[in-house]
Amino acid sequence: MLVLILDPRSSSARLTQQCPGQWTHYLSSISPASLQKNFASQTIASYKSALALPITEATGLDLSDPHFTLLLKSLFLEKPLQRFPEIRWNLTEVLQFLRQPRFRNTDTSEEDLLHKCLILTALATGNCGAEMATFSRKSISHRQDGSIVLAVRPDFLYKNQSANHTPSSIVIHPLARNQLCPVLNLTQYLAKSTTTQGHLFIHPVSRRLLNPFSTGCVFCDMCESWLSSRARNRVCSP
Repeated sequence: MLVLILDPRSSSARLTQQCPGQWTHYLSSISPASLQKNFASQTIASYKSALALPITEATGLDLSDPHFTLLLKSLFLEKPLQRFPEIRWNLTEVLQFLRQPRFRNTDTSEEDLLHKCLILTALATGNCGAEMATFSRKSISHRQDGSIVLAVRPDFLYKNQSANHTPSSIVIHPLARNQLCPVLNLTQYLAKSTTTQGHLFIHPVSRRLLNPFSTGCVFCDMCESWLSSRARNRVCSP
């Protein structure tokens, strides 16, 4: 797109005025390639929004022109958004599922501990999967009241973080005499798992850190295990 902004005939790459037809032709020419890369119309619209200001400053072209709106609409009609079935689950039943012996025995597998710890940590902190994937194992601190303070990696920025706003500390409070205590389960998970990378949550087999996608997969696996358990209980019940 910058090729259309810069005049190749000028040694100083002088900015030139371009007509809307050239930009429309350009967007039309890249749309098949974008669709082949599985770009959704919303992604293309985001690119347009990101380039709107520099294009307007360089060429005076207003990308809010109805022609561009119609072009994006046609891209949406050509490849509409896919709708995936929502996973409906009951929190009370999931917590009851986590009380099963497989999750609280001394020989509980690291995978089960990871599943349980992720669910309880998410409930205790309210952080999303992308944020939980950046929790640092080296920055964990313990308070006198029994709570645990977590921190994300220094290179991670929250969506609402700015120079004037820094999110508050992530504090997990204990639940006395409760096998679903998030502090207790996090402590057990730390003792069971080992890593030299410094990340809190790691894959039990590959020993690699859990990225936002793999963190989401763990939640999905947990829901599938709960659904399978509920289905078996219904079959066995009289």
